[in-house]
Amino acid sequence: MNRYFRIFSIGTALAFTSLSLVSCDETDAEADKDATPSIEYCRVCDPAAADSMIVSAALGSRVAFIGRDMGAVQQVWFNDQKAKLNPTMVTSNSIIVDVPTSLPQEVTNTVRFVTGKGAETVFPFSVKVPSPLITSISCQYASPGDELVMVGDYFLATGDIPLTVTFPGGVTVEPDSYTKQTLTVTVPEEATTEGYIKVTSENGVTTVPFKFLETDGLICDFEPDGYINPWGQGGYGTDEAVSGQYLHFKQDNAGEWSWNNSLMWCYWNAASGKPIATGDISQLALRFETNIKSWANMPMLIWFFKDDETTNVDGDEAQAHWMPWLSLGGDTPYTTNGWTTVTIPLTDFKYNKLGDEDNRNIGNISEYYNIGMMVFGSFAPGTMAFDFDVRIDNLRIVNI
Repeated sequence: MNRYFRIFSIGTALAFTSLSLVSCDETDAEADKDATPSIEYCRVCDPAAADSMIVSAALGSRVAFIGRDMGAVQQVWFNDQKAKLNPTMVTSNSIIVDVPTSLPQEVTNTVRFVTGKGAETVFPFSVKVPSPLITSISCQYASPGDELVMVGDYFLATGDIPLTVTFPGGVTVEPDSYTKQTLTVTVPEEATTEGYIKVTSENGVTTVPFKFLETDGLICDFEPDGYINPWGQGGYGTDEAVSGQYLHFKQDNAGEWSWNNSLMWCYWNAASGKPIATGDISQLALRFETNIKSWANMPMLIWFFKDDETTNVDGDEAQAHWMPWLSLGGDTPYTTNGWTTVTIPLTDFKYNKLGDEDNRNIGNISEYYNIGMMVFGSFAPGTMAFDFDVRIDNLRIVNI
């Protein structure tokens, strides 16, 4: 009897050990495969506000649903939009998921949780559409009567609440046209004041992060009573101007490695004792307006230098190689079809003249007083010479 009991006890212990090992290896998805999910509440994923329960969230935001028997959930639907679900973010007690960025076609104000076996739980939850998001504007110096194009997201309106654009000075107009991600508006005649544009939708008000008629960090506006070109013969013009006189680089049949005086310009200002900028170069950019009529195959070299006596394209200064035509490949002239704003981060100033070194660095920007610009280099990837016609205005260094 004792012998039988000992054998039974050992066998039972082994069986329990085996069951325990199986149980330890079982995933949440396997454990909950026959269960119906139960959702208790939703919270944000910010640790500082993790104890805050929410009943709604904006498009694109990350949330955590807390409950029981959730391990087998394979689909999460916000209204009629299916969320992308990361299996590693699904456990028996929580699901972390991003609210889809697509607008729902049918608004149910619910979230549906669906398991692999089709069990479904519906939880009341609403999705909020953010106020307009603006990531870029076509030209910060757009003139009255010009079209200004904004790119971003959530340009939305209903018949009851129209989409509007308010320019500095309080002039409010409606856009000419818009989609969810682009907006086009004609600059009103009264919009002549520097400041920030605001876009208002049914979901809120957004301030455009790019200042209209920006003069912050202005170095040169190329006006006749301002700075005059002391080096090279880069000309000036006023025809089709964006804001008065501009720098005009123009050369017919511009060839590679051709020293064209008309395609050079230099700003010498060391005598003033005023540096071109101060601050952290990782947070600064060179910005200007440009109207490109024709440009292909050659880079524009831009660099800052300290010495007010000489400028040297072969020097040790870090250069930016501006090549907007590169997106078209070679031998295809590039045009902007009007004035547009260009931003070149100062961290992009890292090349030598040939462009085969990219490890240079501006360093301390407050040590620089002068600027050199020159269209110079080899044809790459193209092989042909084209007429060069580029206008530049309102050269400035700004925070980004």
